[in-house]
Amino acid sequence: MVIIQKYTCKWMAKCVYLKLLSATTFIQYCYRQLHAKKELQQLKQEAMKLSIKPIGDSKTNHLEERGNDTIQGMKK
Repeated sequence: MVIIQKYTCKWMAKCVYLKLLSATTFIQYCYRQLHAKKELQQLKQEAMKLSIKPIGDSKTNHLEERGNDTIQGMKK
């Protein structure tokens, strides 16, 4: 009987720990997402102040800039 109680107690503690870990991970995810959105909004505002027009997402901009550099380098 004591052995069953011991394993049951361990199992219950593990379940509580995993739920707590999952909740902590979700809170971190939400906080980081909120922080990233605020940073992106701030960068967009700074770009507007500098009269830079954002074109799509950062991946697209990077590819477009590289493509233009490569094409210009070939023409020279």
